[in-house]
Amino acid sequence: MPTAPEVFQALADPTRWAIVRHLADGPRCVCELNGIVGLPQSTLSTQLQVLRSAGVLVGERRGRWMYYGISRDSLPFLRAAWKHFPATALEKSAIASVLPDKTSAAPPDCCPPADPATTAPASRRPLKTKTPP
Repeated sequence: MPTAPEVFQALADPTRWAIVRHLADGPRCVCELNGIVGLPQSTLSTQLQVLRSAGVLVGERRGRWMYYGISRDSLPFLRAAWKHFPATALEKSAIASVLPDKTSAAPPDCCPPADPATTAPASRRPLKTKTPP
């Protein structure tokens, strides 16, 4: 279990804070995050690993694609942080400038369209039950 200083250190970086803010709307494929934050893929992977190590994010591989979302354990803390530290006007304009146009129906080229039943990381997705034969 990560310590409070590890979580605060992970969230102290503006890039990682922006990544977490983007994931507030739900899990995203790493290729979507790459387009949103505009970092080289290797840099983004490093930032995501820091957030995962601190327990802030969870990741799930689906075929060739990796999806990241906010961990269930860190969600209450992050909601409180967002309440006390709302996005500044500069952050809002930066986010709006990189988010895809909501009127565009074209999904990213790198991953298949999201299936609502599998969009959440495994920790937040309903469990599949097997029926006896």
